[in-house]
Amino acid sequence: MRRCGLCEAEHTRHDRRRPWLAAAALGLTVIAMNRVAEAVPARLPEPTPVRGTAVRVDAERGVFRFARGGFATSAEYPLDNPMWVDRDGVTRGGRPECLVARTAPQQVELALLDVRGVPEAGVDNLRLLVSVRCLD
Repeated sequence: MRRCGLCEAEHTRHDRRRPWLAAAALGLTVIAMNRVAEAVPARLPEPTPVRGTAVRVDAERGVFRFARGGFATSAEYPLDNPMWVDRDGVTRGGRPECLVARTAPQQVELALLDVRGVPEAGVDNLRLLVSVRCLD
């Protein structure tokens, strides 16, 4: 069965218009998504500075115990840190000198980053030690 010439011309004209229509719809979608992305602020977590006392250092295990302010409870953190800052404000790597060479409690400031876990996936909240700043 043969189509009429007018119907075939109309059909061909619609086929040529469709790619432009799809491209225009895709372009508008990309622009709309870009506007939404700009409206939602990207917020990177920042470490929280916490002052306290390094009450005990266990060099063999590579950890130290830290107590906030005057609190009696303490938490254990790794002694080998990606970064620490000495009394003069110089950034260094490795074990903080103020913790390694001393036996008496030392005043320090920790930069702690709280990471929210996903309990449904079996991942608990986590507190990461970003840096140690020696105060004494």
